[in-house]
Amino acid sequence: MATKKEIMLQLLKGVGWNDTARSLRCSKATVAKCTAKIEGEGIDPARLEAMTDAEVSGLFADGRGKRGEEYLEPDYARVCDQLARVPKMTLALQWARYTDCSPGSKRLYGYSGF
Repeated sequence: MATKKEIMLQLLKGVGWNDTARSLRCSKATVAKCTAKIEGEGIDPARLEAMTDAEVSGLFADGRGKRGEEYLEPDYARVCDQLARVPKMTLALQWARYTDCSPGSKRLYGYSGF
């Protein structure tokens, strides 16, 4: 899969949307997003070459929060160990133990997210 920087480089060279999507094996929607960023940020080839892949990816932040910041993370190593080691241990029992703890200001995962 092509990086957004590769897509943007193709577009700045004057390659069309369809040809870019086909040659880099990405969707036209991704090409459209890259085009919008090029126009919106006023990116030229020299500026794009100077940017790292991480900086380019930062232009496309989707604004979603990190799930781990809001939720109390279970001790997955302990859960997996007990599921493997303890007879008749189920995921439902592990989840019940997880929900018995006091999360403080954090939220707890529901069973399907656990």
